[in-house]
Amino acid sequence: MLVFESTLVIHIIAGSLAILFGLLAMSVVKGSKRHIRFGTIFWYTMWGMAGSGIILAAMRDRPVFVLISILSIYLIATGRNALTRPKGAVDRKVWFWFTVVIVCGLAGVALGWWGMTSRDHNLGDPAPLFFGVAFDAFIFAVLDWRLIRRGHARGQRRLIDHLWRMIAAILFALFALFVANPQLFPPWFNETGLNFLPSLAMLCLIIYWILAVRRGSAIAS
Repeated sequence: MLVFESTLVIHIIAGSLAILFGLLAMSVVKGSKRHIRFGTIFWYTMWGMAGSGIILAAMRDRPVFVLISILSIYLIATGRNALTRPKGAVDRKVWFWFTVVIVCGLAGVALGWWGMTSRDHNLGDPAPLFFGVAFDAFIFAVLDWRLIRRGHARGQRRLIDHLWRMIAAILFALFALFVANPQLFPPWFNETGLNFLPSLAMLCLIIYWILAVRRGSAIAS
């Protein structure tokens, strides 16, 4: 199908560029012109990857990847919003995306439970994957709720709010490449668990940058 093949090409190109420019944005001085330039390209290409991912998942009857794509959009949207909100105050966008992740979490639990209990198991993906997506969504919801209760994120909190969301978006992109598409890699690579290493590396980088911000060294490259 021409529509599917064209969307797949867009998805692959956008995803590859998102990973490249996301890593480039992380490798330069934070707040520099190059960081902003690379980050902007990363932001747009992530939209392309996630948007095309939703279309592909819908066409292939893979609802779990619809949820993953929506969460990817959530991460980049809220990551940018963290820096653009006046005085870091909670706004309607925060509430909107908080609602989105709650819905994604509930959908993940419902679909995972249905996949475990339904006789036909016609979800296209294993039930644990739905529960994993739900787990991520509820973690994001908890972090958003902390922000909502505080009413704002300023200074270090604002930078941390931006960084963890953007790096988590790279994590999602790497997960989609290395874990969700094992057919792209040799069997030994997947059987040894090496396909999980890029995502785990991003998780470690989230922790590193949170600590770096708190130490006051976040502008370092």
